[in-house]
Amino acid sequence: MQATEAYRYCAQEAIQLHGGVGFTWEYDPQMHFKRAQWASQWFGPTRDWREALAAHLLDAA
Repeated sequence: MQATEAYRYCAQEAIQLHGGVGFTWEYDPQMHFKRAQWASQWFGPTRDWREALAAHLLDAA
């Protein structure tokens, strides 16, 4: 789920680049940041996915 981390990072950077504009309802960076936060809550932390993948790969070996 590195995509959720990348999405959140890009949204944070967009808000940083645009300054306070990112926190107003008229601009998209605020919407993308909220979606990225939602995605990380919905899919779970990347750490858990990495642990599950490592366990699966070690069991398959």
